[in-house]
Amino acid sequence: MPDLYKTGDGQVFDLRSVAESHQAYLNAGIKYGTPTQSQLYAMNAQKKFRTGEILYKEEKYDQAIIVFTDAIDMLKNTALTFDLYKAYNYRGISYANIGKLEQAIADLEISAANGNTDAKENLSKLKQSLITEGCINFKELPKGFTGKAKVKYEYSVYEGDFVNGKPHGIGIEHHKSGQTWEGEFVDGELTGKGKHLFSTGSVYEGDFIKGEWTGYGIYTEENGKVKEGYWENGIYKGKGILKKLFGKK
Repeated sequence: MPDLYKTGDGQVFDLRSVAESHQAYLNAGIKYGTPTQSQLYAMNAQKKFRTGEILYKEEKYDQAIIVFTDAIDMLKNTALTFDLYKAYNYRGISYANIGKLEQAIADLEISAANGNTDAKENLSKLKQSLITEGCINFKELPKGFTGKAKVKYEYSVYEGDFVNGKPHGIGIEHHKSGQTWEGEFVDGELTGKGKHLFSTGSVYEGDFIKGEWTGYGIYTEENGKVKEGYWENGIYKGKGILKKLFGKK
């Protein structure tokens, strides 16, 4: 049931209404006696929210985050859900403005999932900016994304072209082991001309199929020793042996 109060001038407010609830609580106390403990708690929660809103507008983001965190904890125990998810939105933007992007995305996703349209728009803008300007976790990459991006996976970071959410085109992949693959990617795997560099300094440069050295290539060890010829799934086959893979005699 709605928590309704009638003011002295005849106006009726639902105390769960974000826009009017604070004044309604005040009117209830002034005109009709002291509000209940739960009503006072909700009023204080909303006061905390308004303070955070002021700090946010003044671009005092660190302070706003602290206040919004308290407000969120309080609002969770009230019926003021509109303010609650608006607070998540404001805190998320504040996190983004101080560079704490994981926390920002988490807050905006909570707010957006609960119907806050501003949060949905802010989340979309933040993810797009991460794609074009920074490094984004692969879980945050929009479904079917096509374009250029820098994406962090569990064990590596890929930067380059994407088609339908997969590395496809020219790119470079840095593995946390220290190895690097760069060149032509197809459906997420190095296929075509490319280079495989090791942390030791050795390097393979040549043909790849699905990430494997397959075709003609040159492997130079860190000591300067060179193997040049044809390879199959990373195994050296010598000169001329695998030409038939490419339709040659």
